Amino acid sequence: MPVSKPSATGLHFRSANDFFKSLAQSIDAEHSARRPCPGMLYRIGSRQMRFVFDPFAAPANALRLEDHSRTRFAWLPQRLVAILFPSRASVIRADSDCAIRYRCTRERRHALHSRVFDNIKAGGPGQAGPGPSAAQGAASDAPIPAPDRLRQAVLDEFMPEVRDAMEAIRDLYGMLPLPNANEEARRILFPIRQRLETRLFHCGRAGMSAAEIHATMKAFAIDSRLESWNRISLAYPDVERRRLELAKVTVHPTPTREFPHLDFDLDTVPAPMPDIEAFNEVALGDMHGNCELLLHSLVKVGLVRIRDNSAWLAAQQLIKNVADTPASAKEYRRFRALLAKAIMVEPAAVQKKLVLLGDLLADRRHNDLYLLAVLDRLHDGGLAYDITLSNHDAQFIHYLASNNGVPEDRPYQLRGISIGPAQTVSLQRLNELMNQDPSLRRELRDMASRAYFGHLKAVSTTTDGRKFYAHAVVNESIFTDLCRQAGISEAQPGVAAVQQINAWFQGLLSTPAAYAAAMTELLPNGSPTALFACCWNVGVGDDRYRNSDAEYATHPYPNNPCGPHPDFEAVVHGHTRKPGDRLHAETERLLNTSILIERNALALKDGVQANAGELNSLIQTPANMSGSTRKATSLLMTAAMHQRPIGEEVRTALEQCREAAEHCSRDGMHGLTQEQQQERLSGLVATYNRAWSIHCRMAGVRDAAVLDEGWIDSLLESLQAQRDGSLATRLDTAASSEKDRLMGSLRQIAAIAQHYPPPHGDQDGTLAAIIEGYEARLTSSFHSLDSDAGMGAERRFRRTVFLA
Repeated sequence: MPVSKPSATGLHFRSANDFFKSLAQSIDAEHSARRPCPGMLYRIGSRQMRFVFDPFAAPANALRLEDHSRTRFAWLPQRLVAILFPSRASVIRADSDCAIRYRCTRERRHALHSRVFDNIKAGGPGQAGPGPSAAQGAASDAPIPAPDRLRQAVLDEFMPEVRDAMEAIRDLYGMLPLPNANEEARRILFPIRQRLETRLFHCGRAGMSAAEIHATMKAFAIDSRLESWNRISLAYPDVERRRLELAKVTVHPTPTREFPHLDFDLDTVPAPMPDIEAFNEVALGDMHGNCELLLHSLVKVGLVRIRDNSAWLAAQQLIKNVADTPASAKEYRRFRALLAKAIMVEPAAVQKKLVLLGDLLADRRHNDLYLLAVLDRLHDGGLAYDITLSNHDAQFIHYLASNNGVPEDRPYQLRGISIGPAQTVSLQRLNELMNQDPSLRRELRDMASRAYFGHLKAVSTTTDGRKFYAHAVVNESIFTDLCRQAGISEAQPGVAAVQQINAWFQGLLSTPAAYAAAMTELLPNGSPTALFACCWNVGVGDDRYRNSDAEYATHPYPNNPCGPHPDFEAVVHGHTRKPGDRLHAETERLLNTSILIERNALALKDGVQANAGELNSLIQTPANMSGSTRKATSLLMTAAMHQRPIGEEVRTALEQCREAAEHCSRDGMHGLTQEQQQERLSGLVATYNRAWSIHCRMAGVRDAAVLDEGWIDSLLESLQAQRDGSLATRLDTAASSEKDRLMGSLRQIAAIAQHYPPPHGDQDGTLAAIIEGYEARLTSSFHSLDSDAGMGAERRFRRTVFLA
């Protein structure tokens, strides 16, 4: 339903017709995201009117809007105005059909909840309770104690209504003077409290203890939020600032464990984590297009309940089938039907928020249409969730835009996708399904519009404004430039800036050409835009910025270690490992590689055998193998085998390597076809691998490293040096050159760190201390939820989530 727009005087609908249309659309929704609340004041056009529901009135008068400013003695002039100008009437009634549907839906819900309570009190099966445990598999739910079922039933019945009412009341505290807001709050909450207390009284007679009744009442957090809103209303007379602070009030305190681990076994039926703390919102890292991972995560953190085990298992099997065989339209529609039976949004979860840090679509797993169906289920269930723009999701957005307007008799095409096919499998499967059954295209666009684009953000924040969400690494410089790109001032509260950025971003999405320009245009220094950096930047070491006109060591996008805004304590992101951890691993690698090459080169120069185990480990780390490192390493390996061969077997293998190298020389390759030349080069690598394997075995090293054909040039050079007797000289030169290169990289990192000195205090001037201080600042500013788990076909793994 359309969300009413906050204004200086209330929640705003253009006309009474718009209000009642919004109400009609929300009647049949399981938990509407914003259902009009009886007793609440709304802005209808230029007037302030109260929404009234009178269950005892005739249908024609049951649902109405009453002018809040009318007086009891002005009925005659108001009646005349209503006759002459119906839209200006002091009482505007909904049509009888809408009123009857509204009343019947309320009565049906109340009857359903009453039957649940009757079953529980009679000791029957009940309709409430947690989902099945992983160990139970497809078995039926274990019996749940009656008091627990009573508590769950109360939460199921009242939580959505309390959520809607509290949202409306919070808006009132943001608009009205404190005494008026308190009066309106009492008016709205009185009937809800009355029914809730009556229900809890009957629960007490059915077996709930006083402590359980108190805990159930406390779960709604009505009084605690009202107290917080009163304090904020007194502290912030400015309306805009008061609204920002009111929106930060949460139901639960900040969890003590903000980054708990979840253990997954995708072959079992998941259950909520028993030891997870109460939280207000949860952030999940990169999904990699994995529909199973998303569903399991939602159940484990308690946002979704499994209500039919057999439907769950059948739906999960259809998801698994997608990875093996192309999905059909029939299978997809069956999946949607099973999903509707299998899961529901937990009623208590409507007070919580979910943040998905991207890579939901156009990634390595399953099919984008299936994942959109899961999001659509969350949307229909009234769950509040944000999706941050990511590099993979950007490919999906481009796909939809580039195929907009394509008639059904012509195929959709994958044009302009900037990520390789192996990493966009889910989008390819979606495209195949769209071309197999073009009738699904409208469903795709409708679902994407409401369940994806309606929740998509460039960046986001926690409810309390303490943490900042983005898919990639967004630092102070990127955020400042993003504000400028959006045409807003960065010198304002961080939450307000993020809200304005997202309003600008939603405007971009409505104009594909403007969105494409905002993503693809380059800045004057040759760098990508800030919006592009929000979904691509990995921080220090990002080669994308080495190709710009700006000097890399001083480029702020990858290198600035400061968080986006002083209001935010840290950034929670996906896309890449923690920048501090990545940089620490990189500096260790550079330093260790430099020391290893220098030490083994000196050992060989002094007639001491090189350490075969160290060389073997160096080769087995692909990140170590730049071209110059490969050259120095191959000279070390050849020198190690040449200087003191361990037995005749190594000598023979080395001789075979030299012969193979001669056959691969320019003269030896003359006149051969390309296939014959490739065969000889492959033979050289295989022969050298055999020689190195023998050397490692004789030196007591297990699992000898295997070189690939990327080593051919380095091997030819080292074997040529052995043949002409220049091996020692070339090794000395190569080792010295590689040490200088590696140390130069370390000095460049130190130069970056010195360009962004710590704000307080002096630091030790040594190279190691400068880099360590820089790493520490990155580690404190950025927290990553990125994980390779769920990217492949593995079924058991662990991932980290963020709770706030």
